[in-house]
Amino acid sequence: MPRKRMQRRTLPHPWFGPLRLLRHCRAWRVAPDGLAIEIRPLDEIGADAVVGLAASYYPAGHDARRREYLDWLYNRNPFGQGRIVAALERGLLIGMMGLIPFRLRCGDATFIAHMVVNVLTHPRHRTKSLFVKMIRVAKHECDEKGEWLIGHPNDAAYPGWKRNGMVFQPGYDMKWIAPLRPLPLRGFRRRADVAPNELPCLDFGPLLQWQSNVRQPVIAADAAFIEWRFFRHPTRSYRVGSLRQGNRVLGYWVRRAFRPMVDLIVDWQGGDFWKAG
Repeated sequence: MPRKRMQRRTLPHPWFGPLRLLRHCRAWRVAPDGLAIEIRPLDEIGADAVVGLAASYYPAGHDARRREYLDWLYNRNPFGQGRIVAALERGLLIGMMGLIPFRLRCGDATFIAHMVVNVLTHPRHRTKSLFVKMIRVAKHECDEKGEWLIGHPNDAAYPGWKRNGMVFQPGYDMKWIAPLRPLPLRGFRRRADVAPNELPCLDFGPLLQWQSNVRQPVIAADAAFIEWRFFRHPTRSYRVGSLRQGNRVLGYWVRRAFRPMVDLIVDWQGGDFWKAG
């Protein structure tokens, strides 16, 4: 009888709970040629090693080659410290896969997921199936802890994800919408941009209630997440809008410049109220 293939869960969206870090990094596989796959924090791998690997693929100025971006992504996340699945050959970093923790809510349940980012293999080592080996290590880690692994694979990475039993969700299509129209006053609701210095004064209780009522998993976004993810990003500028009743946040949306006079909505919660009045 053929063995039943275990399926993994992935989510179609968004982006970032306290993360229990490994007390000791673990070498999952050491091959005769000296290849080891380990999970370590950025500080143990070394920013110089990560930047050096990124330089083999990305042009100068890319986020993956910026130390301030790496520090923000792996060390400043309010949901926990990010880690790296590292492919090491005799101590040299030849492949990597970032695991960024975030907290999801589905009904009254809260659980941890890890977004896969910054997947790289050195061009000289692309015949060693490093990506598939790193995915297996990441899956094993999540299985042991009962956590989720999420990714947005490109066409080249799709077969590797599929062979590892990932469950794919429908993709997103870009749609054009009309500019925001004035929101009719109903219960003193209003739209307003969010300034970083006012985040501590806002009540996110209504938004947390909305998260509990949604039937699919969503990020447990709060003031700390919004500040880190959008206001503290070292290389991109975002504008955060909100739907409020007094200082109570009923929903939010985030946009960034995409084309001249055109903004791209990159995240939202609280419904589709931002589309029109």
